[in-house]
Amino acid sequence: MDWLWAALFVVSSFFNGRAAFKLLLDWKGMLTTCRFVEDACEQVETLPDEAALARDSRAPVFLHLVPAYQEPAIGATLRALLGSRYPDSKLHVVVITKEEEDQAPHPSMEASTAELVRRFRLELPPWQQKMLSLLVMPGRGRKAHQLNWALRPDNLAAVLGDGVDASRIWVGVSDADSIPDRNAFRWIAADVVHDGGHEAYTTSSFGSIRSRASEASRLRGPRRTPRSATRWARAGS
Repeated sequence: MDWLWAALFVVSSFFNGRAAFKLLLDWKGMLTTCRFVEDACEQVETLPDEAALARDSRAPVFLHLVPAYQEPAIGATLRALLGSRYPDSKLHVVVITKEEEDQAPHPSMEASTAELVRRFRLELPPWQQKMLSLLVMPGRGRKAHQLNWALRPDNLAAVLGDGVDASRIWVGVSDADSIPDRNAFRWIAADVVHDGGHEAYTTSSFGSIRSRASEASRLRGPRRTPRSATRWARAGS
């Protein structure tokens, strides 16, 4: 039976070593993320303010998409996005809901997500009302369908108006329960103004920004990952 104990020892050592290696990688990744966040926070004071970005024609226009379904706390997310430190004329927040939810709201919610967004918008001052739009997708579909439907030319024209320079539009996506850092748009704009920017950006789990120069984002199904599911990409990239 000695061979059996020896085999068990080898097998358990393999799995323990594998677990230790993964833990080491996770720890190294966490240290890298913390160092990145610290460096980013030190740069906040050097970022251009809202007035400077409003005057600068190179500053991008952000179209931030929020696909939502049965989200009773959608107001908190919208309040945070609209409170971002970025010129109101260059930030458009679009909530995409589903017609099927309007027809049959969840019984535990006081109203459908679309109706909550409408009520929230009515309470905003006029200048912030212009920043917030609601699109209700007809039929059924998942998050990817909501995003693709919102990016149809007719829907974009309704939100942005005609004659908008597509090369200056940056499309952002975040979950309805994700709250990006209020300086997120300034971070990206500073990079775009300084050297033309990268093809895409994403937040870390702490909400700071990092570039993704060659990584193409794919639209996935619903996933609830607070603060880490926010991405921006240049329109047409």
